[in-house]
Amino acid sequence: MVPVRFLQYVRILKESGEVDFDESWGYAHSTQLPSDTGVVCDWSDVTPGSLELPDCAKATCSGHKYEDELPFKDLITDQDGLFTNGDFYHHVTSPFSSRLPYAYDTLTSWPGCPTGVLY
Repeated sequence: MVPVRFLQYVRILKESGEVDFDESWGYAHSTQLPSDTGVVCDWSDVTPGSLELPDCAKATCSGHKYEDELPFKDLITDQDGLFTNGDFYHHVTSPFSSRLPYAYDTLTSWPGCPTGVLY
């Protein structure tokens, strides 16, 4: 996962024309990871503590799509209802949003990094 500060930095570089950054939304299962089977299981009908198996199918877990709602309230002071992934991306993490709750004082360096330079 990319830290928000790097994502904000890349979005600023894109806006200034310094990098080409594709911000289209999508999710694809990775066939190179042993932990990503591309299978989603519904456990809602399984009796807790039993040895029953869930119904499973090839699918993408909820929560990855642009319009999927995130289960977080009060991320910003004037939040009305739940945010979708798209809302979160545009309103909470965008370096250009007036609703951004926090901005780093620098995006290209960090004193905690041994060299002090992040790029």
